[in-house]
Amino acid sequence: MQEIIEAFIGSFYGYGNLGGKYWFIGMEEGCGSTWETDVEPRFTAWNARGRQTTEHLREYHAEINIVHHWQPVGERAIQIQKTWRRLIQTVLTAEGNDAITVQQIAAYQAQRLGTSQGRTCLLELLPLPSPRLHVWPYAHLANQIPYLASRSGYRQQVRPGRIAGLRALIAEHRPPHVIFYGQSYLDEWTAVVGCGEWVQIEDHIQSIQDGATTFWLVPHPNARGLPAGVFIRLGVLMREAV
Repeated sequence: MQEIIEAFIGSFYGYGNLGGKYWFIGMEEGCGSTWETDVEPRFTAWNARGRQTTEHLREYHAEINIVHHWQPVGERAIQIQKTWRRLIQTVLTAEGNDAITVQQIAAYQAQRLGTSQGRTCLLELLPLPSPRLHVWPYAHLANQIPYLASRSGYRQQVRPGRIAGLRALIAEHRPPHVIFYGQSYLDEWTAVVGCGEWVQIEDHIQSIQDGATTFWLVPHPNARGLPAGVFIRLGVLMREAV
């Protein structure tokens, strides 16, 4: 498992199509809190599926028995994930939908979000999933991978390589839109862009233009006090930028 986790840290960036039009980049992926059922299976599945740079979101999660975001379970409808909800609003608005329904969001999440041949890519700055910022489920691996003893040591160790890796992916694929969410990570996002200065477009939305790529910076979709329409407004700005 040690070798798989180290390969995961260096090689896995998220979900979706690197040739897609819309790249969303966050700080790290969430997960459940139990190592045996919520964390370790992610590494096993990634290894078994060929150690890809990006995975098909729905298919990968089916391998680890997470299905409720893609299909009804019992009498419960598809569960819309809170962060993805805002990102989907942005994409649907950018593609011309000005009257988005809950049903459309659920259908996009179930059928199109983060697919291998789709228009979206969901990437992470830090590779290891974690239940919450103040929870660190990897300390027990420190005897094998010493920098996993603490979250701070892990961040210090992997951050430079991940920034360089994201920059390389962007340079190779030149997506039209890269959306960073989480403004507390401004230094990291600026380092990924590597050029220019952020321009305040309007409240909560900044951008940098670099050739054919527009970089956008917005708060995290679940940030407290964030106006509901920010991600819809972002979609309008992206549509107008085409």
